[in-house]
Amino acid sequence: MTFLPPRAGLVGRVSELNLALSALARGVGVALVGHEGVGKTSVARELAARLDPRRTCVVWLTATDAGRQVPFAALAALMPASSCADVTVVLPAVREALRARAGSRRLVLVVDDAHLLDGPSAAVLLGLAGEAQLVLTICAGAAQPDAVRTLWKDGYLDRVDLDPFDDADTGRLVAALVGGDVAAPTAQMLHQWTRGNAFYLTELVRAGLLDRALRERSGLWWWQAPLVVPPTLAELLDRQLNHLDAAARDALSAVALGAPLAVEVLERIVAPDVVVRLEDRGLLRAEAADGGQAGRLSLRFAHPMLGAAVRRRLSPARRRRVAAALLAARPSEPVHPGEVVLTALWQLDAGTAIDGGHLLDAADLVLHSDPALSLRLSEEAARRQPSALACVASASALVELGRPDEARAVLEKAAADASSVDDETQIAIALAGHRVWAERDPAGGQDELTRLLASTHDPAARADIGSLKALVHLFGGQTSAALEAADSVLADGTAGRRALLRAGLARAAALSLVGRTADALRAAGEVAAACVEDPAGLPYVRGMALAAVGLAQIWRTPAPDVPATHPQSGRWPTPSDRDLAGLEPTAWPLFDGYARRVAGDLPGAIKCLRVALVQQAGGEGLFRSEAATWLVLCLAEAGRVDEAEDVLRSTPPDAMAIVPGLSPWAAAGIAAARGERRRAIDLMAEAGAAARRAGCWLVEVGYLVHEAGIRGPAGAAEVAARLRAAVEHVDAPRLVAAAQATLAVASDPDDGTSLIEHVDRLERLNMPRHALGVVRAAEAMGNPVRAVRAATGTGSLTARESEIAGLAASGLTDREIAERLVLSVRTVESHLARVYRKLPVRSRRQLREALRR
Repeated sequence: MTFLPPRAGLVGRVSELNLALSALARGVGVALVGHEGVGKTSVARELAARLDPRRTCVVWLTATDAGRQVPFAALAALMPASSCADVTVVLPAVREALRARAGSRRLVLVVDDAHLLDGPSAAVLLGLAGEAQLVLTICAGAAQPDAVRTLWKDGYLDRVDLDPFDDADTGRLVAALVGGDVAAPTAQMLHQWTRGNAFYLTELVRAGLLDRALRERSGLWWWQAPLVVPPTLAELLDRQLNHLDAAARDALSAVALGAPLAVEVLERIVAPDVVVRLEDRGLLRAEAADGGQAGRLSLRFAHPMLGAAVRRRLSPARRRRVAAALLAARPSEPVHPGEVVLTALWQLDAGTAIDGGHLLDAADLVLHSDPALSLRLSEEAARRQPSALACVASASALVELGRPDEARAVLEKAAADASSVDDETQIAIALAGHRVWAERDPAGGQDELTRLLASTHDPAARADIGSLKALVHLFGGQTSAALEAADSVLADGTAGRRALLRAGLARAAALSLVGRTADALRAAGEVAAACVEDPAGLPYVRGMALAAVGLAQIWRTPAPDVPATHPQSGRWPTPSDRDLAGLEPTAWPLFDGYARRVAGDLPGAIKCLRVALVQQAGGEGLFRSEAATWLVLCLAEAGRVDEAEDVLRSTPPDAMAIVPGLSPWAAAGIAAARGERRRAIDLMAEAGAAARRAGCWLVEVGYLVHEAGIRGPAGAAEVAARLRAAVEHVDAPRLVAAAQATLAVASDPDDGTSLIEHVDRLERLNMPRHALGVVRAAEAMGNPVRAVRAATGTGSLTARESEIAGLAASGLTDREIAERLVLSVRTVESHLARVYRKLPVRSRRQLREALRR
């Protein structure tokens, strides 16, 4: 019997396979239990393959639904032709047949789909339990004969449950199937779509490779197409939908067009007993409605692919009729962003009258989660009610779809066709924005907006232009100018809703960059709240406001909230709205990568930022410069300098960046890693000057701390005066702690007690790399901080760190520890990183030895 890693098809089943092997090694049988498609049969085959055929005889039987009605059908291959249908006669006959096959070898009898056994066959199996080791595969939740249940319930067999894959195992299986690294958002999206079902996942990946929906970009595999039901799975899913009556098909069609659909809405379309029947059959599931209203339930499909299968079968006539029924059954006007989009789609499907403004609201809402749908809605709005706003919406969707030239053509044609001053102004604003966001020319766009502002006298239009100027200043690296422009718009009583949201967003982000993080939190919270109040509120504005909250938190708290994003696009932060996005939001890789870098997790940061750089290469890609720079720095600091140079060469920071000084900062990181200390210092001085010109005190302090680290303890005094002056303007506890530690090293590296206090403070703030920098700088000056810290006990583990260290040493994974202690996986990772540094150890094996000592 061999304990080896499983083949690619069994990725993620190592622990279950080893449990089963251990049972067989002890002479006990195994019941492999799990839902359809999780890989029970594959594990059973792998078990059989691991057994030495010279010592073990493996007999394989398969039960079927058809054979369930025939006594002893599953055992037919082992029964003499004249056997009667009596267990007391059949059991000895089967026993003799098995002994004849096994001879002197150990007998292992595998029964696949044992829950489908007929009762007499199951009784024979129970009778064989003492003579043969049984390996049964059983579908969880399915009805099974009493004898089969007795086998695992009464201890004849060890029960091994096979759960659906989690995100990590999904990623590993996809990587094994494609033969390369998989982008985390793709793994997360495929996990949601398949619910971790190994069979569904395997078939989906195979179809994706065949259709080129799965493609490799920048060394990672990405899913780049709408999610579908592969042909190999369509028949399986259709089996669950066949033989339904008309009312049941109407009910499923309604949920397919409106999920999550309130139960009371569906019961206005079909009788309540139809809904109950579909729920009992496992096709629909009810859950508490969003908002937690007492007694309110909404309905979804039991599996996402079922919904896709129903939509695929929908005829045009049924779609039209069901959509009309949904419109008639809805209780009120839309009160939720998802309802705005659904109502627009129902009206289109039903062929009823629809307001062009409603279509444009829906197009805005899905712009970043489904730009193809956004384009369809905006073009339909233009067809029904031509307007400048419809052209602008179509152009935005085209940019997100990677078609910027077509977007400019749409806007230029709209400008030529404009029939009013207001339309001319709206299109001119959009063209200036296109030059900034799509063509990455903030200076040119700013010039166009300035000329437009000089020629426009309408107060509302001027406020729109002013708010856009604030954002362009922000993304052009002119932070102080952005803050001034935003304050001007917010003080203007004539500004409309969109202008106020833009200005508020620009102000929140600018406040973070200038170092006023507490003010930034309040400002960003106000913008997010304003978006929530309006059901058609732009989700990407609210998402950016939440990103501004996170940006402020990064330098205030050890574990900042990571903004969410749609797993398929991932370029923009979006609010956590699964009803609008269609999938559960995931962590925004750009922000997550930066937060991990600040926390000292370079491998995690590199992984996230590689993903972010690919994401930011599409659409508007507002943060492409930041993604490239942060990835370059992380690679250089991790010693992967050649990779860092490749990234900087292929994707250099450009004129569009909210952080000033990115180009010299990235180059300085590479120079420092190459040992070119003088060049790195000069480049950091250039970056610091750019931040100072922009009024970015927070960024300048970060650059000065970085420069001091390159200079080393002897040269840190060279930046001390500038750092001391800049940090006075910054309200950001984590960054201030790093700056004060740097100043302490520069002013008095011999004061061991003071330095130890700085090191401990940085570790409490989850800034281990900065803490280590202080330790190394002090020791370079002859101050043995590490030894003093150990002697005074300052480096001992906290209660939480001790708890997590003990669980890790016992063999639990980070995810298992997080679930047991009700923490996030990232929090567990951060605690363990500090434990490893304090002890010091580098692996769980060393951790066990250290704790034992």
